[in-house]
Amino acid sequence: MTPNERMTKKKPKKKPTHS
Repeated sequence: MTPNERMTKKKPKKKPTHS
């Protein structure tokens, strides 16, 4: 999985990096 996907799994609506 990509680094971005890992972020989304931890915080889906807290701090969206790309979206």
